[in-house]
Amino acid sequence: MRVTNYILKYFNDLFTFLEYRDVDPTNNEAERALRHFVVKRKVSQQFRATESMQSYERQLSLYMTSRLKEENYIGNLQGILNEKISLRQ
Repeated sequence: MRVTNYILKYFNDLFTFLEYRDVDPTNNEAERALRHFVVKRKVSQQFRATESMQSYERQLSLYMTSRLKEENYIGNLQGILNEKISLRQ
């Protein structure tokens, strides 16, 4: 029932990508950008500890987001760290 309601509600928007070339049908550009890193990690079994894996994923997410937005990764990272440090004081 919920799926049917969703389809009916967004029916006119579901196939917009067929009308406009610029519209991505999956809308997951960031996920595709990370895919090769995830596959490499799984194949090499780099991370056995959950904490180190999550840290890597956060760094990679920030890096790829900065890259897609054409922003400075190091500047963004410094901003986040400075904000965290100031909250602790």
